[in-house]
Amino acid sequence: MIYSVASPATPLATPLAALTPAAPPASPPAALTPAAPPAAPTPAAPPAAPTPAAPPAAPPAAPPAALTPAAPPAAPTPAAPPAA
Repeated sequence: MIYSVASPATPLATPLAALTPAAPPASPPAALTPAAPPAAPTPAAPPAAPTPAAPPAAPPAAPPAALTPAAPPAAPTPAAPPAA
């Protein structure tokens, strides 16, 4: 014999709602909560200041290597006198 869930012969016939206590409402009903105050108007953002144009690139501090004069040759070192 197959019992159905609704059969009084099975322990599952007791509804679960009768065994579970009713949970209190999580929040009070909307009719009892005070209305939120209206949001303050947001002031308009001031216009952005104009961005100054970037200054022209500065000339290179050191002249290119092709334009620098060659270093003068080092003076010849005199031979040290022989030790006495």
